[in-house]
Amino acid sequence: MYESLALLTRRSEQPATMPDLLQRYGRVLLESGKPDDAFRAFNQALEGYQRFPGAFGPDVERLLFLDLTDALASLNRLPEAENYWPYLVENSMPGSIPQQIARCRLAGKTEREECKGALAAAIHDAGENPGHGELLRRAQWTSNQLELQRQ
Repeated sequence: MYESLALLTRRSEQPATMPDLLQRYGRVLLESGKPDDAFRAFNQALEGYQRFPGAFGPDVERLLFLDLTDALASLNRLPEAENYWPYLVENSMPGSIPQQIARCRLAGKTEREECKGALAAAIHDAGENPGHGELLRRAQWTSNQLELQRQ
């Protein structure tokens, strides 16, 4: 995938922004129903972030782990996805969107409705803040996936 993006950007080296591009590309693939390709893109993004440590802050890490877990869940690899969710619950700000997403994913069927309410409240609290766009996108994805599981 690095090679494809290198052709698009017309650069032979791997710039520090490449992991971010791969992560965004992976999200598009996931939301387009291509979880295998998305998972590969997310793993390459993770490798890239490890190569450029300054580009991998806690917010980026949480988004990437949300993306990886969404891809794993879409691939029916729930035991692997469940490895990330407790980490996100423990390492996200209390009541934050990443924490609520992880809690909803961990919740059993009886707790799911309550959890969805907490997620909706976190989304509402984020309001129209443009800085929360990526988080809101993932929250909506989770809400839709939980609704599909309920059916």
